[in-house]
Amino acid sequence: MILQRPCLVIRNGKCTESPSLDKAEYVFQDGDLTYSLERIVSKGDHATTHIFLEVSDRDNQKSTWKMEERPLPKYLGHFL
Repeated sequence: MILQRPCLVIRNGKCTESPSLDKAEYVFQDGDLTYSLERIVSKGDHATTHIFLEVSDRDNQKSTWKMEERPLPKYLGHFL
């Protein structure tokens, strides 16, 4: 089997987009942790996409990672 059971299931998340559609954020919780996944597209001739993942605990201690945008594998195409 190609896909395995997920270790995290996202429910009741909230997605917000900026009016100019250059920023989107998806926030969800799992236990005591809050996750924020943010996608920012810079404006200009050479638009660049920036993706950040921030994880906060109940004491508001945060860890943030800058992610890379990667294309989906071809075998996942039929799931979309």
